This record gives sequence, structure tokens and C-alpha cells, in this order.
Amino acid sequence: MSKKRYSLVVLSLMLVVAMVAVAGCSEELDPDAKYGGLARLSLGASSVGSSSYNKLTIWSSLISDELDVDVTPEGTAGSVANVQLVHTGELEISATTPNLAREGLEGTGFAEGTKMEDLRLVLTFDSFVLQFFALESSGISSIEDLEGKHINLSRAGSGTDTWARRVLEAAGITPDRISNLSPGEANDLMRDGGLDASAVMGSIHPSIIELNASHDLNVFGVGDFTDEFILEHTDMFKVTMDGGIYEGIEEPFVTAGEISILIASSDLPEDFVYDMVKTTYENKNQLASGYEGFATIDPEDIGLGMIPLHPGAYRYYEELGLELPAEVLPID
Repeated sequence: MSKKRYSLVVLSLMLVVAMVAVAGCSEELDPDAKYGGLARLSLGASSVGSSSYNKLTIWSSLISDELDVDVTPEGTAGSVANVQLVHTGELEISATTPNLAREGLEGTGFAEGTKMEDLRLVLTFDSFVLQFFALESSGISSIEDLEGKHINLSRAGSGTDTWARRVLEAAGITPDRISNLSPGEANDLMRDGGLDASAVMGSIHPSIIELNASHDLNVFGVGDFTDEFILEHTDMFKVTMDGGIYEGIEEPFVTAGEISILIASSDLPEDFVYDMVKTTYENKNQLASGYEGFATIDPEDIGLGMIPLHPGAYRYYEELGLELPAEVLPID
């Protein structure tokens, strides 16, 4: 999936908010259950209604049904918080991106000074693609037009917030105001004239589709700055979003993306993680019927994950005979 063409603040405060949202929802043991007593666990998704939350609801339902373990998706602040919450034990599994997982593991970037050495790679999903949108009437049609504007970057600590801030800073663009609202709240504010533009990450994003149903939009990516940005952030890749994926947006646009991944605590039972990975790929078509992005998942993409594999996940990929880069080989 790498480089494919698609058709388609405070950290402590952020962590406290996310921990409150999922408190009391972590792993419970039942001595009569499979997998060493694992009966239920919590999955860090993203804000409710986001692309990530919707796809993980579909995925968790499959895993719950097939493995007889209750996997509950939790609304969280997003990719950064999800890494932190696996480390603190508030969540057992979470969605994030490779770069952010690696920053957590190594204690760099957002996790400067705090090594989260219990994070393990499990799966890769579809691409996490940065997209901006504004009402067509605003005249905003590129990231350069965001200078001096009021923009929303989704929840603080989300992948959207993290990557959009990095793009804007690298491009020398200074908005007048940045908000951290959910995609739904941002759409409401944009309708009322209180917001100039929004950023989202995902594939074909539901919040763009929702607002586009009632308003003409401009949808755009990182544009001409993409090549320069991915030279600095080599774990990101260039993505061309085809014209026609959103109604009325006929021209393709170029942006930056990163594959999305599932991480787990190193403490999760090996046989459970193995079955979780195996079940995902064996039911790819069923998953894709609920969310098109699942049609693109490919076990060969696991080498893009950037952190060590959980032993249970490694066993599955090893059985496929995949050649894996050193950085994802298990350390347990």
C-alpha cells in the first residue's frame, strides 16, 4: 500500500481527557474464557463518528464474534492518545500510525523523554491521508490560503492534529486560530460561518461527504509542498486522491499520507493476537463490505509498521514467509 495511488495542548491534559473517556473499560479476566482468561478488552479508536472510529467498529465486531472476546471500541482523542493509553494500561489495543508509535517507543517527538517500550505492532490497515476542506464560497482551495484563517484540526492529540500542525509549521503557514473540535462539531460551525476550514485524516472521509451533501466544497491536500514535506518525514508518502471521490470535486489532488496500524500491549496473550491477525485477513471481503478501505489491507505492508511485532502477530507473518525489515522483528 506504500506510495499507492488511491481512488477512493498540552499532552498531559490530552491524556487525562482520554483516560477519563476509557476509564474502567480495560481488560477483564474470566477464568472460563479462552486465551488465558481474556474475556474482554478495549480498543482505542478515535473521536466518535470519525473515519477511524467507524472502520474500527466494523473490525471489532468481527473479532468479537469470531474469537468470543468482547472487543469494545472507545472514543479517544486519537492517534497520540492511543499510543499513550496502551502504554499506561488503560487500553490493550489501539489504532495509530507508524511514526507516532515509533516516537512513543523511542521517547521522541510527542513522547520526548518517555520511552514506551511495551508497544507492539499487530496489523496494518488502510492509509491515513491528510485532507483539508472549506466551503467553495470561501475561496480557500490550498494550504497557502489557510494563512490567517480559523481552521479546525480535529481533536487535540489526534493524528490529524499532529500531522496538520507539522505540515503548516513546515510550510510557514500561520492560521489566525486553531480549534480542536470533532469533525461533526466543525461541520456545524462551518455551516454557521464560524469556521474557515477543517482538516481530517482517513481515506474517503465521512465528514467531507456529510457537509458536501448540503454545501459545495473545495477539498485539497498538501499540494505543491508534499514532496518537500515527505523528504523531511520519510515515513510519510505521496498520495494522489482521484477526482470524483467526492461529489463535485472533479480534479485530483496531491497530499501526504501514512499507513494506519494496530498496536497492542506486549502483555496480550500470543495465541489471541495470532488469531486476531489471522481472522482479519481471512475475513477481508466481509470487512470491505462495511468499509471499502479494508479491501486494500495486505499482510506484506506490515514491514511499514516501524515498531517490533507482537510475537503472536509475528508468528502469522512468519508462516506466510514474508521477509521483514529488522525494525519490526519481535524483541520479546
